[in-house]
Amino acid sequence: MRATRRAGAALALAAALAVLVPACGAVQSAPPATAVDPALHERLPPDVLERGVVRVATDASHRPLSSFDADGRRVVGFAPDLLAELGRLMGVRFELVVVPPRQVLAGLPERMGEGDSGGTGIPRFDVALTTAGAPAAAGLHADVVPFLATPTSLLVQRHTIVGVTDLDDLCGFVVAVERDTAQVDVLREAALDCGEQGIRVEEFPSNADALLQLRTRQADALVTDHAQAAHLMTNPRTRSHYRVMDTAPELPVVFGVAVPPSDFRFRDLLTDALAELDERGTYDRLLRRWHLSEAVLADEG
Repeated sequence: MRATRRAGAALALAAALAVLVPACGAVQSAPPATAVDPALHERLPPDVLERGVVRVATDASHRPLSSFDADGRRVVGFAPDLLAELGRLMGVRFELVVVPPRQVLAGLPERMGEGDSGGTGIPRFDVALTTAGAPAAAGLHADVVPFLATPTSLLVQRHTIVGVTDLDDLCGFVVAVERDTAQVDVLREAALDCGEQGIRVEEFPSNADALLQLRTRQADALVTDHAQAAHLMTNPRTRSHYRVMDTAPELPVVFGVAVPPSDFRFRDLLTDALAELDERGTYDRLLRRWHLSEAVLADEG
């Protein structure tokens, strides 16, 4: 699998290092409220300006990026907090709507403001929370504005010795993974080097579903992003149950906001607004709030 992990590493890192991941600065005891930038506000699409809302699709299944709170109703995480700050900066509200995993990208219209369902029965959204490679893997076309890049990690049950020590040692094991992610392709290619033994790759609709397989011992290992792995290792409720066996920075998982390809102006607006939050120190503050500073890929250039 080492050859597989090296293949395309330069391209993957180039995409990951383009993500805004600033160096950690001093913690502010009382961070200033994000002020509206009039220039950014004026660049909002006319229909968004009129309704004052950007509709965001998410499956809310990925801690600590986007998941349900303990009450089972409110969506919390790094992404909701980041979108809230973007809304304050741009003078608009980002409204998170939870849908099944398969509808997150399917609900993107050809252009913003295109009806409620387009006759498909699938709700329409302006943008969606996803990973950079998910649209292509699902056979869809969308531009993804990246906001976080994290390595790939291999996770196992802490008290189960399965013989898996790193990402190059998965032959003969059952490995859970989220469907339509780069990790699926990595595992399939790795299985080719295992001969008849192979790797039993089990794909699931969401990261939460894949994690459940590891938790219930239906899978020997989970290949996921390090943001989730780090959360499991630092959360008092889960840190005694799992351990990270391997982390591969050369296999980054890039999270972002998917925008319909026709809305290039809105794509550029989001990119500029994220850069402004970075400049103001807001981005770094949110990384620390969700304990992600050590789980992201930093630009060493």
